[in-house]
Amino acid sequence: MSTTADGLIPAAAAESVNAGIAALDAGDFDVAVTQLTTAARLAPEAIAVGRQLGEAQAATGDLGGARATLDRLVARAPDDTAILVDLAHVCQIIGDGAAARAAIERAIALQPGDQTIRLAQARLYESQSELALATAAFAELARRTPTPGILNNLARLHLAQGQYREADTVFRQLGTVDPEAELLARHGRIWCQLKRGDWRSALEQALGAARADRYDLTTALLAYARDRLFTRVLAEEIVAREAALAVRFGAELREYAELYDADPLVQPLDDGEEGARG
Repeated sequence: MSTTADGLIPAAAAESVNAGIAALDAGDFDVAVTQLTTAARLAPEAIAVGRQLGEAQAATGDLGGARATLDRLVARAPDDTAILVDLAHVCQIIGDGAAARAAIERAIALQPGDQTIRLAQARLYESQSELALATAAFAELARRTPTPGILNNLARLHLAQGQYREADTVFRQLGTVDPEAELLARHGRIWCQLKRGDWRSALEQALGAARADRYDLTTALLAYARDRLFTRVLAEEIVAREAALAVRFGAELREYAELYDADPLVQPLDDGEEGARG
């Protein structure tokens, strides 16, 4: 017999486990389900095997089967946060938002300091359009792990809710945490000040950012802030110019987000570190 942390695996099951994992890694999900179903039947106490079966079932599109498997595992191991996170993900895809929230919130209650679970919670809330809850989750992430990816997400959520003062503060922090994002952070602060009607501060920020402009966006922001401060701009022109600026700034935000979307918890690279962002 071989042993996992959650139980013994008979020799007969071990062969199916190995074959199932190999198929899962190779992307042959139907074979993985067949092998892991056999393994789970022969080693019903091995939680890790059941979790791999749930992953394989979800990969084949059998979300009902995956949920049933994960529900059984949760019943046997109610404090296993990895299973709870998997269950939350599957329930969200199925469309059972209440069950997804219950699972992720149970996982957070068990391990409140786990930033990976907190990130899953934040993303789940946002996918359910619970922007206030998502913002609170990202704010907690930023308090503990203020990475560029987390701060960018937090600023984005503040912007989506018209919380421009809060977004301004986050952009200021982003420029400190990631010097390469200084221009983006300045653009973010200028945009927030424009949306708050603080034309003078926006103009001052734009003048300070002009030397580092890469996309001529600073020039456009500067011109708009100047015009709002010193001239009378017609209402229809305000709408058109702000819409155009929003598109350009949004594109800049998305471009930056792509650097960290795979893992928002990653820290920025140090100067000279290999594998610089490209």
